[in-house]
Amino acid sequence: MIVSLEYLYHCCCNSCEKWWTIADIEPSIEQGLFCPHCGTENIVEAIESHVVESNTVSDRPYLKNYSEPSCKTSIAFKL
Repeated sequence: MIVSLEYLYHCCCNSCEKWWTIADIEPSIEQGLFCPHCGTENIVEAIESHVVESNTVSDRPYLKNYSEPSCKTSIAFKL
């Protein structure tokens, strides 16, 4: 079996405050992203990473040969 890794970026619109997700495309600071809910262009101010301590390889022995990124990322916007 071949398994692929996917990075998800969770975004929150400063205008309507609804969330959406971007997969595998790393946004950059000062990049404009349009909210799929209200259409407002949001400018990326920061990308925050949060280390996830649960679900380690020791919790799931079938991942013994897998190097986990253990990272959750969100994007802060300015209008």
